[in-house]
Amino acid sequence: MRVRRGRRLVAGCPIHTECQREMNDGASRPPRGAGARAQPLPRTLDDAAAAFASSGLAAKALGADVVDHLLAAARAELAAYHRGVTDWERRRGFERM
Repeated sequence: MRVRRGRRLVAGCPIHTECQREMNDGASRPPRGAGARAQPLPRTLDDAAAAFASSGLAAKALGADVVDHLLAAARAELAAYHRGVTDWERRRGFERM
């Protein structure tokens, strides 16, 4: 890898080292500052999609077009999921009747 003016070249694609540093810091270090706490992971896929949509880091690392595309795919999958009824829900419904 060649380092040139704050950018790292990986397989011919420039990646800003600042963005890379932010991604690495978030994964490997606890939050800093008085009373800082790590954000808990989303508990549902709906919450995860909402967190991804509001992530400045995702937009910065992937670009707005990629984030929009991934969110559209996630929302379509979630909509299909919410339209269905699982076997567990059926069994549970019959148990409660």
